[in-house]
Amino acid sequence: PRSRSLSSRRTTSHPLFMNPADAPHAPPAPRPAMLRKVFIAGAARTPIGSFGGSLASLTAPQLAAVAIKESLARANVPAAAVETLTLGNVLSANLGQAPARRAALLAGLPEAVVCTGVNKVCASGMKAVAY
Repeated sequence: PRSRSLSSRRTTSHPLFMNPADAPHAPPAPRPAMLRKVFIAGAARTPIGSFGGSLASLTAPQLAAVAIKESLARANVPAAAVETLTLGNVLSANLGQAPARRAALLAGLPEAVVCTGVNKVCASGMKAVAY
């Protein structure tokens, strides 16, 4: 009947008006039959230089390519085995488009590698690992 107040309608089992504490909990999502394992095969960082110093002629993707090659060499992993590259970068000024992709190609990684750039200033490398 129309004489019921709004508060009495909220106690019904309609999902829009149900108290969240009374809502039925969904069962946990089923786990996929096949989980892919992800490995961090190696890590290396670019050299640290001073402003206008001996590394000034190199672009950030060129420096990153050196780190990628060294990381793969330390882990004894061929470039063809890489599926994903996540590259942290601190200062993005004047880098151009897709610095992670350019670094991957300069390092000799296959064109099919999925590349992601992370720009979180000082935490870029750490966020790239967490990504």
